[in-house]
Amino acid sequence: VYPMGCPLGYYCPLNSSNPAPCPAGRYGEAVNLTTSSDCTSCPVGSYCDGSTPTIPTDHCDAGFFCAGGSSTPTPFGTYPSSGPCPRGYYCSQGTTSPQPCALGKYLPFVGAQIVGQCIDCTAGLYCDSYGLGLPNGTCNAGYYCPTGSNTGNAVACPTGYY
Repeated sequence: VYPMGCPLGYYCPLNSSNPAPCPAGRYGEAVNLTTSSDCTSCPVGSYCDGSTPTIPTDHCDAGFFCAGGSSTPTPFGTYPSSGPCPRGYYCSQGTTSPQPCALGKYLPFVGAQIVGQCIDCTAGLYCDSYGLGLPNGTCNAGYYCPTGSNTGNAVACPTGYY
């Protein structure tokens, strides 16, 4: 048994003579932990790679979402698990939740980092929901949809046009 009490960043299994570091994805913020599950799960937006056993290593990289327990700043799963920011959303460094593109905009690729990567909806189409990966409709008959439209009846066509 470890004679000094188990130190921060480590856990000491019963009848063990050596402390073990908290595993990747976790950190030790208390003393005398006895199992790896006693170590604290890395918080959302951060990662714990084991190099700093008493605190999260750092924030996750821009363009990525890290769910709790992440061990890398650039995970490769699929949202809502850790991974690249999903289509229709952008993720700044350390985000705790992917941010949706606004009405009238879309984002067709994963891994966006800033709101400026959201694209105005194409003329003739509309984007009427937040967080779209693609425009979700064509303009209604008798209406015109300029770039950035968020409704299918954005501008009524003048009499004699359709």
